[in-house]
Parts: sequence; structure tokens; C-alpha cells
Amino acid sequence: MAIELTEQQKLLAAAGVGIVVVGVLLYMIYDSQSQIQKARTEIITYRKKIVKAQQRIKEIPALREKRYALTNAVEEYVKILPDGREVEALLDTLSDLRKEAEVELISFRITREARRGKGGSRKFEKHTRQAKLVGEFFNIAKFINLLERYKRFMSVESFSLKPKEGKMLDVDLKFSTYTYQRK
Repeated sequence: MAIELTEQQKLLAAAGVGIVVVGVLLYMIYDSQSQIQKARTEIITYRKKIVKAQQRIKEIPALREKRYALTNAVEEYVKILPDGREVEALLDTLSDLRKEAEVELISFRITREARRGKGGSRKFEKHTRQAKLVGEFFNIAKFINLLERYKRFMSVESFSLKPKEGKMLDVDLKFSTYTYQRK
């Protein structure tokens, strides 16, 4: 059974199919345009990232030079730090400085304060010491000066002076140094 369509019905059916096809094509064009706009936005974003990356790449030689200079500076600073044996022999060093400054070393104590630097394979370790001394003011000042001017780095962190009989003073002295741990 075949359905016979009139000319007007055929025309309306063809117009309906044409409208649907045009609608589908318009939707495809709209969707393509939004995808193109999205792709353009992504391209702009990636171009900005590329420009930033190229700027960073241009900075690499200067950063390498800076790293080289800082590494050399650290190596220079490390030269004034005592090694482990010298830290262990610190009492002997203090004894020599004490004799030169003409003060009396009453006590010497190691405080357990070892701080290591962060990161990297090289670390600085802090060694803190405390000493009690007796002497006249100028001799104490000379001792502290000798300690801070010692060929290896020594830093006086704090000291307190208490009067004793005559011109004598009791001194509590806290000082520290660092060692450089290579790995």
C-alpha cells in the first residue's frame, strides 16, 4: 500500500526536511565556532606559557653564574670553619688563649645544641660551648677578643660579668662555632 502525496504535501515534506537539515547545519556551525574559540583561548594560554618558559630559559646562564659565585663563597667561608678534630681540641685552644690573656679557666662545658642546615648534601653543624672564667676586666676583654679573632670562626653569643674581690670578675661565657659536613 503506497501513500500518494499531493504536490503540496510533497513540497511541505521537502521544506520540513530542508529546515531540519539547515537547523542541523547551523548547530554544527555554531558548535564548530565555539570549539574554534575554545581552541584559540588555549592557544593564547599556551603562547603565554611558552613566552614565560623562554624568559626563564634566558635566565639560566645568569642563574648558573650566581650559583657558581655562591658555591665559591660557601667554599671560602668553609675555610675558616674548624673541622671535627679542631672542635674536639677546643679545650686546648681555650687553654692557650687563656694563658695569653692571663685569665683563669674555671670550667668548660659542651652544650648539646647541634643544628644542621636544611637541604642539600652539605650541612653546617653548630657546636655551642660554655666556659667560666676569672680575671681582671681588661684580661677578660683580651680573652674574648682573642677568641673572636681566632683563625677559625668563633662567635661569642653571650657573656655575663659578676664582680669578685678586688679587680677580679667572674665571667660566664657562651660561644659557638660551626663545622661543615661534606657528604
